[in-house]
Amino acid sequence: MRNTQRESGSDTTGCPKCGFRREAGRAECMSCGLIFDRYRPKVSSADPVQQKLADVQPSPFRRAYWVFRWVALAGTLVTVALILRNSPPPDIAISPDAGLRAETKIVEFQSTRGGDVPATLQLDEAELNAWVRSRLPSADEETPSVTPVQPAPQDDSTVEQVRSNVRDIRLHLDGDNISAYVLFDFHGKEISLILEGKLELQDGCLRMVPTAGKLGSLPLMEATLRGAASRLFDSTENREKFCLPPGIRDVRIEEGNLVVASR
Repeated sequence: MRNTQRESGSDTTGCPKCGFRREAGRAECMSCGLIFDRYRPKVSSADPVQQKLADVQPSPFRRAYWVFRWVALAGTLVTVALILRNSPPPDIAISPDAGLRAETKIVEFQSTRGGDVPATLQLDEAELNAWVRSRLPSADEETPSVTPVQPAPQDDSTVEQVRSNVRDIRLHLDGDNISAYVLFDFHGKEISLILEGKLELQDGCLRMVPTAGKLGSLPLMEATLRGAASRLFDSTENREKFCLPPGIRDVRIEEGNLVVASR
């Protein structure tokens, strides 16, 4: 009897189709006529493990969020890498006696300014760069003294801090355009800034209207350029630096030279 039940695949619990009590040894159900040997139970299309994985699949919104997060992270890393990669400095004209020529021309311009005849100061690229570099702090000025020094007022210390952070300035004159290359220290890392544009004189103060620029190797958008120029020329600590003495009526770049004209 047991062998027959095993071979037929039946038992005495009930018909798998209608639930009618099965008799031992019978090959078919007395209620629905199901032949037990031919019955194959329906198998679920997905096993429990796959069904569980399907239940935890992220929604399209979550998938889009994950994609956006990784894209944003990759974009941030690329941006930081470009900023930390300095642009090469421009090739500028260099002359051993450019600094002396610039100082002589400036002294002559100041002595003749205010007379009956309008005075004009003209500096070429080498003279302008030599004069600007002479205004940068030297290595000796940046070395802290052993003697304790009383802290200066906040405005003065801010100006000196901005000034001491600048490591190099190079000005390239091309036609009526000027390109300023500035290398400054940012938390121990030297970063380059390039601004290209035109010079303007507004309310007796010098301004630069940028047309292109880079922070490191990252090209800057127009809105960012305007913001950088505004912070540079309109800030409280820098505005007075770009204000010219009374009597200056025009400052321009002309044929690769800086031209300053008095009234």
